[in-house]
Amino acid sequence: MDERYIYLIIGVACLALGAAMHFLVKNKNNSNAVLSWLLIALFPVFLIFSFFPESTTSGNLLNFQVGGAMAAFAFIWYLGTSWTMKGADTDKVLETNTQLKSELAETKAELAAAQSGDGTPVRRAKPLQITEKYHYKIKGQNAQVGLITGDIRNVKGVDIWVNSENTNMEMARFYENSISGIIRYMGARKDGVGNVKEDLVAEMLRREVGNNIVVQHATVIATGSGELERTNNVKKILHAAAVHGQVGIGYQPIGNIQQCVSNALAKADSLNQNLSSILLPLFATGMAEGDSESISSRLINEAVNYLQSNTDSKLKDVYFLAYTDEELEDCLKVLDSHSSLDKA
Repeated sequence: MDERYIYLIIGVACLALGAAMHFLVKNKNNSNAVLSWLLIALFPVFLIFSFFPESTTSGNLLNFQVGGAMAAFAFIWYLGTSWTMKGADTDKVLETNTQLKSELAETKAELAAAQSGDGTPVRRAKPLQITEKYHYKIKGQNAQVGLITGDIRNVKGVDIWVNSENTNMEMARFYENSISGIIRYMGARKDGVGNVKEDLVAEMLRREVGNNIVVQHATVIATGSGELERTNNVKKILHAAAVHGQVGIGYQPIGNIQQCVSNALAKADSLNQNLSSILLPLFATGMAEGDSESISSRLINEAVNYLQSNTDSKLKDVYFLAYTDEELEDCLKVLDSHSSLDKA
């Protein structure tokens, strides 16, 4: 084969490979740019050697005078590499700009989500670290409604704890962040390192429920307190069906949520034991994510109405558990403004 055609074939191959690298490789970094234009610039070198071996091409590159095929190679490689890198820098600037715009939009969306309808920031509830009691005496009666703040595990000396349960009466797992899970674990008999040996409260509840797969809304079932009697002086646990499960949605508060309060207080009075104090959760404001302000108002009003309607009740102290600062604030608003209550 003629030597000229060999040079031509090599030149075309270099051109094709260089063009492919330049147009197909998305990441145009320094190495890619240099190599692709090096191959492209070789094409005119082989072309000149193939057909115009005696011709000369001259030019000025970085203040140096070059000529012949070398000049063509140098100018094409230098200019091509420079243009590519400038374009790559521009692409990087545009990419960074797009990313910053996206991050700004996400930040604005997060801020908007963290604001209420009137544009004021939504306050995030914080768990209360201190256990305190607030008492409000019912006018004309020897009974009072109040609050206990903080973690239920620190509450001692209240005769009855009420557990917010689902209509299936299935207690939460030990390590779930719920009243049900805490009561289940604290009531269980454990070994020296905290492992559960006997699931006392859950087993008692299962026996009471029997073959019933589901119970009616606001049903209240009484069980013993297991180890809680020894550790926290709790005599009884009342399990109130305050939420019902929906597939794909989770647990939702029952419609007549306040009836859990009156049913629990009535169940406590029916036990015929010397039990004078009871602690109720703010039903359905935990995992069911009910509205704390509206629910606390309904629950506290129901407790006051029950005690006013049942003046012979053995219950003298009816407490609600305010776990967070938001719950405490909501409950205090209701208690401070209630016409039938005086702060003790």
